[in-house]
Amino acid sequence: MYDFVYKHKRWLQIALLVLIVPPFALFGIDFYFRNTDTGGSLAKVGDARISEDAEDLAKHVTDVVAPALDAFAEGIASVEWSKEAIAALIKEVLKAQGLKMPQLAMPVRVLTLGTAHTPSVDAVLELLGREKILARLKNR
Repeated sequence: MYDFVYKHKRWLQIALLVLIVPPFALFGIDFYFRNTDTGGSLAKVGDARISEDAEDLAKHVTDVVAPALDAFAEGIASVEWSKEAIAALIKEVLKAQGLKMPQLAMPVRVLTLGTAHTPSVDAVLELLGREKILARLKNR
């Protein structure tokens, strides 16, 4: 088998290229996922879909951080829109609520971006925009 692959590797490369590239070029990556049973979820249990978002929400967005998220949402509505001002607001909320950075940053990331792991939270929030952040923080 190895000898066959080694001797014909150029033809196999071309065959794979022909099978993979045209569907991406013509239909995009969504073509591969449109008929999946899970609908973008990690798993399906009965009628309930288990997604990364639900798992992260349950893990990071808790009653303990709710007051800090409310304070952050109030502050983000009126803060100057720059990375430095957002970072200062985060530090102010952390100090007022007695929390550490991950206790606030992870829930903010999950609520605004759908994942707990992103680059610098203040930089990402600045890029996302005030209106989207406020809408996502209030719709938790």
